[in-house]
Amino acid sequence: MKNQKLNTVLGICAIFIFAFSSCRENEHHDNHAVITISSPPEGAVFHPGDTVRIDVTAIGELELHGLDVHIVNLSANDTVYSIVEHAHNDSIEVHEFWIADVMVASSMRLIATVILDHDNNVEAASVDFQCMP
Repeated sequence: MKNQKLNTVLGICAIFIFAFSSCRENEHHDNHAVITISSPPEGAVFHPGDTVRIDVTAIGELELHGLDVHIVNLSANDTVYSIVEHAHNDSIEVHEFWIADVMVASSMRLIATVILDHDNNVEAASVDFQCMP
């Protein structure tokens, strides 16, 4: 009888801990994020072989669920760089680089998309830059 009560209490405690410590898909919060793209700077010009620094920070009011960063060659309608950071934190950072390999004059866009929750609500920011031969 004593063991049965102890097992019941332990089971309830385990369920309680799991329920409140895991990421819950049914949460509905009005979460927003501030996305800062420090690099590349808006309007910058890069040439083949240049290192393009990618510095993006997203800070949420509540827990964020991921940060996707893409560089798109708008002239060719082609994604030339992509990274996906899946994280459960109120801030997510990406500090990477891309070696410019575009050989023709092209308009480029870095797009940073923050996944706010498991319902795939997102916020995005972007900067445009150029690649020149």
